[in-house]
Amino acid sequence: KLGKTERKGGGASRNLQRRRRERRVGRGGSMKYLDYPELTQLVLQTHGLEVGDCQLELKLEAYSCKLAGADKKLCKSLESQFVGSDSLSHSPQLAAASPVGPLSEPGSRRVLYNLICTMNASSPDYDFSGTSPMQLMRESNFQDAVRKVDGFLQPVYMQLDDQGFRSKLWNTIDSVVGARDCEIYSYVPDAEDDEHPFSSAGKLWTFNYFFYNKRMKKVIFFSCAAKSRLSEIFDSDGGMNDDDCLIEDYHENYLPYIDAQFAMDTM
Repeated sequence: KLGKTERKGGGASRNLQRRRRERRVGRGGSMKYLDYPELTQLVLQTHGLEVGDCQLELKLEAYSCKLAGADKKLCKSLESQFVGSDSLSHSPQLAAASPVGPLSEPGSRRVLYNLICTMNASSPDYDFSGTSPMQLMRESNFQDAVRKVDGFLQPVYMQLDDQGFRSKLWNTIDSVVGARDCEIYSYVPDAEDDEHPFSSAGKLWTFNYFFYNKRMKKVIFFSCAAKSRLSEIFDSDGGMNDDDCLIEDYHENYLPYIDAQFAMDTM
């Protein structure tokens, strides 16, 4: 499996370099992509890795929260939806409290807009402007986020253990964005949206985390999906489908190691 990764490494590197150039230019003045080679190297290490019958798709991207151009226009449009249309008066719960804070406060709305703009920049073929604040969840602290991500990436750590991947991953995130000083959010996509880049058919699981440092005006978007390589997704007889079998295999073979690994690896 690692040999496959090495053989594809050259092509993967070229593709990532092209995507980095495109993001550096931006989408009509969109959120600025920040080029950190150490983040790109971590993504390249996982390219081609297989977990059972799944292939991992990992994103680890940094963006500046100094908005310009298209993103400023989007923020004005979102602001008019929340404030100008009096929608908050019809949603007192969101006005008083939401995962990003009370939406009656401009600072909380700015957090929401920045996270939406980050996803738009990362997946330019999809419009995230309709994202609900309730699709976000704020993590209580850095360690909780680490534990949840480690749970998903345990099979990766097992394959790349000799390369010290886990330590490199969290040390690099911390050095780029000051993770312990970040507000950390996770995003849950609409499972019913077949066009959604994070929940399209064949993806058994995904996670999407934002490490958002207000003081540095910088955010890291950390996303990963396990995509089934099987062409048949649903069983014709209505029984357990292939995706269900793969999820069951994942939980039986990998998740028992998570708590032990987390206990041994202190940050």
